[in-house]
Amino acid sequence: MDDKVSIIIPMYNAEKSVKRCLESALKQTYKNIEIICVNDGSRDLTAEIVASICKMDTRVVLINKENGGVSSARNLGIEKATGYYIQFLDVDDTLEENATERMVEEMSVKNVDIVICGYHNVDKSLEVSLPEKTLGSSEVIEDFIPLYQSTYLNPPWNKMYIRENIVEKFPTEMSLGEDLVFNLCYLRKCEKIRIISDMVYVYTVGQPGSLTSRYNNNAVECLENKIKCILGFLSYDVEDNMPETLSNNFWLDYKHCIDGMISSGHFSDEQLKLKFVELRNTVIWYKCFSKYIPWEKESVVFWNEDYNKYITMIKRKSKLQKAKQNVKKILRRIKGN
Repeated sequence: MDDKVSIIIPMYNAEKSVKRCLESALKQTYKNIEIICVNDGSRDLTAEIVASICKMDTRVVLINKENGGVSSARNLGIEKATGYYIQFLDVDDTLEENATERMVEEMSVKNVDIVICGYHNVDKSLEVSLPEKTLGSSEVIEDFIPLYQSTYLNPPWNKMYIRENIVEKFPTEMSLGEDLVFNLCYLRKCEKIRIISDMVYVYTVGQPGSLTSRYNNNAVECLENKIKCILGFLSYDVEDNMPETLSNNFWLDYKHCIDGMISSGHFSDEQLKLKFVELRNTVIWYKCFSKYIPWEKESVVFWNEDYNKYITMIKRKSKLQKAKQNVKKILRRIKGN
């Protein structure tokens, strides 16, 4: 159990969190690691901070590149990696000290193609964990809906991959849903998938600018591509009668997409109205939701195309959520002192 692990950290304007993130990676009880820091064109002191840490520990590698987004940064990290295993870590987050060791242990002892772990969501005070089990490729399809709902499948950072098994990289043209598309492409190649209940990853909500970049002008198209990828993975066609649970999840994905675009402040109200129309004209929407009646009052407003009322409501929610996050950050600082 001594195969090298490449921990890939994409980073952009992360001077406030990068040191804490790197310290957690360097404190891993599993020592045969390389930490590949891909600086995606940061305009602050991120690169300088990492460079100073590189001088103290040769396991840390800094790669500077022009800004191209998190997917291009992760892809470059994969290209430069020399480890047998790949592990992703976001620069806002941290690893428990035994994270890498636990995942390598499961990979080698259980002889699996991927390990998926639980995680702590710091901002929402949530613990996300599923019972331990090993799944075959067909069982992942059978268990897809609960795995998708639990968010176990979506991110790359709560997983360990075999580097040589990564055939398709992160789609750089997508700003939304690209992580799940990458994971589904990888899972197609897997014979055995291991889920562990250990919550060895600590997740923190991203940087303030992340909403604007994710919910951009092609957000609806990205969401449609993600859903098509899910349908392909499950061998469904848009004409098929999908399970109601899956349709409900897709409906919520569309709703969250619109909510995100509203909250991002990236669009004028007139542009948002056009996005509503664009969304309702997509193939998936037409095939899956033409007869679907939402159950939430908010969704009924959305369904009835009362744009102004819906937009105002989501903007208020967004402001309230930001205020709550700021209060939590202040409380954490006070506790730290």
